[in-house]
Amino acid sequence: MHDSVLTIPYAKHEPASVDAGFAYINCRNNWPGNDTPAEASFHAWYDETYLHVAFACRNVPLRATNFDNQSAVSADTCCEIFIRPLPDGPYWNLEFNTTGAVNASHRVTRPDKTPLTDAEIATIRRTYSPKADEPVDEPDYNHSIRMTVDIPWSLLGIVPVSGLSFGANVYACAGGATPPYFLSWAPIASEKVNFHLPEFFGTFILE
Repeated sequence: MHDSVLTIPYAKHEPASVDAGFAYINCRNNWPGNDTPAEASFHAWYDETYLHVAFACRNVPLRATNFDNQSAVSADTCCEIFIRPLPDGPYWNLEFNTTGAVNASHRVTRPDKTPLTDAEIATIRRTYSPKADEPVDEPDYNHSIRMTVDIPWSLLGIVPVSGLSFGANVYACAGGATPPYFLSWAPIASEKVNFHLPEFFGTFILE
């Protein structure tokens, strides 16, 4: 895992402190062309049932063209979290655009995957601002979006207890925008854009 470490507070509601569980998604990873004005951050907290993650993106294009689960949501204005419960074990990729579509799988490697079913995806609670009910493609980098996802621990196979640590990385991207952007929380040392590298995940620690 990477040196990036974030302590995730326990809370029944989103913590009032802006510092608790807050981090920037600002690593551009020296990827060619990844020099847009896009900015992003996230705020995470947990309870017995869910891992809650609130994303905020600024100075981004507003793109929402994929409406089906397991479609190419990362081509749209997208927020993502990848989670690896055990060191050297499989990981989960959970990718969200603003239409309500989700691309999510349990993966041993990037190509070796078991996609989540629609029923499993439906257990992830999601809120969006703005929510796209029709296709949108506004290319100017002057938009903002917010998104909150509540991911059931039972879906991840994790029992949340204080002091538990696990691998994670958090991303913001729009691969189909012109130009595209790709941001990560924990840095990724790869020549080409690739979020599916769990060796570069950071660490979440449950408070």
